[in-house]
Amino acid sequence: MEFCIAYGLFQIAILIFRFALRDPVDKKAETVSGIVFWLGAGYLSSILLAGNIGWFGFLAGLVIFIGLAIFIRSFITLSFQIVRRAR
Repeated sequence: MEFCIAYGLFQIAILIFRFALRDPVDKKAETVSGIVFWLGAGYLSSILLAGNIGWFGFLAGLVIFIGLAIFIRSFITLSFQIVRRAR
């Protein structure tokens, strides 16, 4: 749990550096999806440790956060491509 939360916070620091260094949008979107996954995994781990969900609920939550991370990355990348084409 602590590793997931620490790595999620580290991803936030990486995102700040990506904005400062003006990295491409796909790299920023990848970092945002990593933040969603790692913080979500940390949250699910804390619920699992508290005993509020079982292993199957934990695994189902991980699958959901994987899908959410993929969706967020795709949404950010596609929205910035649409904005570029509109200019």
